[in-house]
Amino acid sequence: MYNSDLTATNQMSSSRWNALGSPEFERMAFEQLRDFGVSVYGVEDGPKNGNYAPSFHIINHVVYHTSLDTPGLVPAEGMSRSIRAFASIIDHVNKMTMAQLRGPNFPPKDGRGTILGAIGK
Repeated sequence: MYNSDLTATNQMSSSRWNALGSPEFERMAFEQLRDFGVSVYGVEDGPKNGNYAPSFHIINHVVYHTSLDTPGLVPAEGMSRSIRAFASIIDHVNKMTMAQLRGPNFPPKDGRGTILGAIGK
């Protein structure tokens, strides 16, 4: 649960996330997060860059940016999974064209999507 809503996740201790771009880019980013063991909510968070360019992010809103956000308390395994997933996403992005990253309708009407597709087409 985050904010006032219940939302599905793909594992325990999920993070908010967003992949803003084409459906191909969004699926690829989600697949890399999943394949490297990064748990995320089923509904994406809003974009953090103002819809100016294809982008992605994750954030664990329970611990990060609080007094508990210290090197001794941030799980090393979670950081390692995130780093590997981000590196893989970047490797995949480097093989895509800008048209493949943006898609035909960039930016989307609603900057959020879901693991099942875009919201607000």
